[in-house]
Amino acid sequence: MRILVTGNAGSGKTTLGKKLSDELNIPLYGLDKVVWKENWTPTPRDEVQKLIKEITDKEAWIIEGVSKLALNEADKVYFLDIPAYKCVINILIRFIKNGLGSRKELPDNCPEYIGFLKAIKIALIFDRVTKPWLIQRSANVDFVQIKSYKELKNHI
Repeated sequence: MRILVTGNAGSGKTTLGKKLSDELNIPLYGLDKVVWKENWTPTPRDEVQKLIKEITDKEAWIIEGVSKLALNEADKVYFLDIPAYKCVINILIRFIKNGLGSRKELPDNCPEYIGFLKAIKIALIFDRVTKPWLIQRSANVDFVQIKSYKELKNHI
């Protein structure tokens, strides 16, 4: 089984990905560790694509993040279509909780306070920039669109 858990920054992708990984006993791959290197250094685009391809070539996986390549290779997609204001609140909570530290989903030395504003920017433009192509490209896959945390509870 190949599952993509996707959605806006702060929508809950990591949480759902971990739950699915535990329940289905399928390895989870977070794209934050692919697109970023230590100290918030961006991974070169060609290297990102190569690393994602290495994951998607595996027989079974759960990827959490936003990726056209993973979307094209997935058997099932969980799209966390959570309102942007809720995602921003989650990003703020994550910032307060982690502040100077790095979440374990990130590479070493990626303190939350540095990525905080970028995450908020992503959350605010997601519906306009990313969501349209995400929905359009998912027409031929088992697609589960989750629009609230109440709905999400039915999937975890």
